[in-house]
Amino acid sequence: MNNSIAYNEFLESLEIVKALIKLDTYKEPPPKKDRNYVYGLRGGSIVLIVASFNEFLNNLSNVYLSVIKKYKSIIDFSKLPPDLIITNVNKTLKQFKMKKNINNLTNIKNSCRSIINDEINPAIFKLQSSNPNPIHIINLFKEIGFKDIFKHITKRFQRRWKKIVSTNIIKELLSGIIDKRNNVAHKVSMASQITKIDLNDAINYLQILAWLLDSTYRKQINSICILAKIP
Repeated sequence: MNNSIAYNEFLESLEIVKALIKLDTYKEPPPKKDRNYVYGLRGGSIVLIVASFNEFLNNLSNVYLSVIKKYKSIIDFSKLPPDLIITNVNKTLKQFKMKKNINNLTNIKNSCRSIINDEINPAIFKLQSSNPNPIHIINLFKEIGFKDIFKHITKRFQRRWKKIVSTNIIKELLSGIIDKRNNVAHKVSMASQITKIDLNDAINYLQILAWLLDSTYRKQINSICILAKIP
């Protein structure tokens, strides 16, 4: 099974981070004279890692939901998962605020037409924030009718991670990475708490998690298309 564009772009972004990590040849703990360089490299690396993962998640809908939009003529919209239909309508309308602007009014009218015409808008199926934590990922998959995403991928994650871990541990590992990014984003000095091991573990973990999320999203959309296809 070929990787999606979203996943391949994520891997390309991680290569940039790996290049930064290679520059970090300093001793552990870093000498005082080198600390600014070390903390800059490590703080920047964790921010880029999470940003890349966030972008990957937001690209999933553009890659896969576009299929439903492309083959609209042979898809029975009423057979799509209720959560997908509701999300499509709610988010399409919520993206606009009523302002005294003729261009905004035109966009609202066009969006209303797309709803009436049973058209899917892939661009609105995004994370609810810039923090790709477990809760937001769970909600991202619920929007396409898939529940318990982390429970679903646990066994396959264990095989690739080569360690038996629970569903909760998988979520906690992700939360730990996001927390490190948040700490650095709000207080630069927190970069001193990040090690090269932390960065390499985060990359390995997210490569596995992203691959599993990508393949699951793909299978879910393929299943939806088959079930909703007009005979």
